[in-house]
Amino acid sequence: MPVSFRLILPKHHAAYRSENVLFREMVAAFVPPSWAKLVIVGGDAAYGSKANMRMVQDRDKADPARRWGFVFAIARTWKTVEEQSIKNLVTHLPQKYLSLSRFLSGMMRL
Repeated sequence: MPVSFRLILPKHHAAYRSENVLFREMVAAFVPPSWAKLVIVGGDAAYGSKANMRMVQDRDKADPARRWGFVFAIARTWKTVEEQSIKNLVTHLPQKYLSLSRFLSGMMRL
């Protein structure tokens, strides 16, 4: 369930702040309800930085009442710890399956 959002302004705007700065502000400001035992922070590839992942891990260490985790899209330019490029490990969903995935996501809302 989304709990926060920020508008991303153009870089030439006087009040511009990067996506990662906005992300860290949102995560830092979020106070989960007392009944929540698991918090999953999600984001697309714009938020999949090592600093953001580390921030969520630090939140997990600092919060003994619940577990914090993350799910981020990662840019294909990243490398594994073995220095293997992710683009060689991951393939995109073929176009022919997109209509099936939309159908299934619509069924899950019912």
